[in-house]
Amino acid sequence: MPETEPRYAHYVAWRGIVEEQDVPREIAAAIGDRIVFCFPPGELLLTMVVPGPGEDMRPGHRRVYFIWYRPAGAEALRDLFTDEDGTHHGISIPPPLIRRSLIAAMKADAAERLPAMAAAIVERVPQPLLQAITDMESARMADGRIAVMGDAAFVARPHSIGGVSKAALDAQCLADSLAESDDIAMALARYEKSQLDFGRRLVAHSRYLGAFLEHGADAPSTDPERIIRDYGAPNLLHDVDPAGFQAKAV
Repeated sequence: MPETEPRYAHYVAWRGIVEEQDVPREIAAAIGDRIVFCFPPGELLLTMVVPGPGEDMRPGHRRVYFIWYRPAGAEALRDLFTDEDGTHHGISIPPPLIRRSLIAAMKADAAERLPAMAAAIVERVPQPLLQAITDMESARMADGRIAVMGDAAFVARPHSIGGVSKAALDAQCLADSLAESDDIAMALARYEKSQLDFGRRLVAHSRYLGAFLEHGADAPSTDPERIIRDYGAPNLLHDVDPAGFQAKAV
């Protein structure tokens, strides 16, 4: 399927993980068991506490993770993924090859554009990762005796947090389809019919969640409360907590 290739969404994501012990205690306490959303103009940052080594979730032994979505046109994208030697790496670059000047500029932007406590997390990341946000849809998932699944078939933007689940469900559906029929062609046709629809809906939902980042001023809505609810938050806390975060989803 040579026509099937990733489509750039016109924004990138900076990611980072910081050891909880390296973060001021009040920051980890402010995050708690929440996903915290921050909305610089035209951008989005999410931060949360994640397990430490060995899946350790004891306070003080965890890590603090962030992902910061930022718009980037074609020219900016090429610059972001070009290393110190002038080598362009397409839409993926090994983290150690990200130019130090770009990392310094990103952290300076964090200090200027983010709530102070969120900026403090970004500032402390030792080695950020940089990802061009793309999505991809396959026209089919079976061809003869070949089946494709997971990211080989559909790539959804990170907003849906569904990549691992999608791959697992594809694998389960394929196994079930093969177990239910001795006719491999029929089994693969059943698998494809089920998972093509699933993949298309997942990609469509991730595009919906990222629309305000992709389209900027032309986006359907940039209302933070609507965006947080679309992410699946059952209720919101409207008060601004002492840490200075703008909104928190419980």
